[in-house]
Amino acid sequence: MDMETQEHMTRLTDDIVSFIDTLPQFPENIARIEKLLNDPESKLSTIASHISNDVVLTTDLLKLVNSAAFSLQKKCTSIIEAVKLVGIRGIKNLLYSIGTMHLLGSATDEQKRLWDHSYKAGFYTYNLARNFLKNRVVTEDAYVCGLLHDLGKIVFSAVYPDLLDKIQALKVQ
Repeated sequence: MDMETQEHMTRLTDDIVSFIDTLPQFPENIARIEKLLNDPESKLSTIASHISNDVVLTTDLLKLVNSAAFSLQKKCTSIIEAVKLVGIRGIKNLLYSIGTMHLLGSATDEQKRLWDHSYKAGFYTYNLARNFLKNRVVTEDAYVCGLLHDLGKIVFSAVYPDLLDKIQALKVQ
């Protein structure tokens, strides 16, 4: 690469690293629930109670357990039952995904498109792992891996939304 290109790449990299360094920590409610999840003395009812105080967490948890991935006979409406079904590791994964989306946002159409794609990838990786690997730990982590597989694009779109469109256009040529 010539010097001008290298300098430009260095500026882009510095801007992205600077953006990441300025991201706040996960919201207080997510940090509190994560602390409960890591405490072996915590009861599922206490965890469920804290989750039910957050509309987004409650909605996403119920959406997850009532999805085709869980194939329930009847709809789950109880937070405590949903917590039992998803498990501690599944709740942690849910917190990471919601926390990440909260921090990185979905303000632009491009970010919304990327998150929509990420949710679909999470769903498919979860189901592939569940149907073919039959390993609960891998299956639970597969969802988060699928969800966050394009995290770099999401960060990049937050820092340089127009540049991501130009890169996409170059990719098509």
